[in-house]
Amino acid sequence: MGFLDSLKGNTVGAKAYRTHVSAMQLRKAGKYAESEAKLDEAIRLYGEAYAAGYRKTAALQGYALLLMRRGEFPRARELMLECSKDRSMTADDRLMLRVDFSICQWKMGKLDKAIETIQNAAQTKKNGSVYTTLGMFLVEKARQTGEFDEALKFNEEALEYDDEDAGVLDNVGQLYMAMSEKMRADGNAEEAQSCRQKALDALKKANELKPDQISSTYFLAKLLHEDGEDAKARDLLDHVLKIPFSAMMQVSREEVEALRREVG
Repeated sequence: MGFLDSLKGNTVGAKAYRTHVSAMQLRKAGKYAESEAKLDEAIRLYGEAYAAGYRKTAALQGYALLLMRRGEFPRARELMLECSKDRSMTADDRLMLRVDFSICQWKMGKLDKAIETIQNAAQTKKNGSVYTTLGMFLVEKARQTGEFDEALKFNEEALEYDDEDAGVLDNVGQLYMAMSEKMRADGNAEEAQSCRQKALDALKKANELKPDQISSTYFLAKLLHEDGEDAKARDLLDHVLKIPFSAMMQVSREEVEALRREVG
């Protein structure tokens, strides 16, 4: 790469990062169509900058995140491994990189590896991202195994850390839903109902705090539909169907649309 290529890479890379930041600001403002267009532009610019030799770690992390949003997990993994070689990264930046990398592993079908990655990272520090991400993974693992103790203990700790974090409340709600289903299948109707109520309470609070959080809204709508409160369920689902979905989410647009059809 020559000097001019390097100069072009720096210029385009900086523009890609600014475009990415602008896109996320538009999303927070509810301007979803404009945000998605900006994100597409940011991905294009990141790709151009990378081809021109631009390797600033913050930009590579941003590029990897956008690729994960679009479902390009193997390529995102390559970029994050490249980022991990940067010895000048701060401890906080490295922690976030490991959280992001664990999400990539999960989405590539390696849940146990994802849990191991983030648990190792959590030995140095636990923050909101660690609590919400590891809490989600442990709920997923509990669904698979029917063993809830570890997920329950960790998500109770997460609630102590921040009981008004919509992501934590989402995890708690999903956990109690799964526990309720298991207890009902085992014939423990009273305990199943108690867990279901805890799930409903947590998901309602998550929705109040963050109405645009798709997963908690979806699971809350499922419970409301079961209770015959279809008008409320429809309103919730119609709202989140206006929001762009990301491949990093637990819930897909197809699942939300299927529930919306079921609600009627």
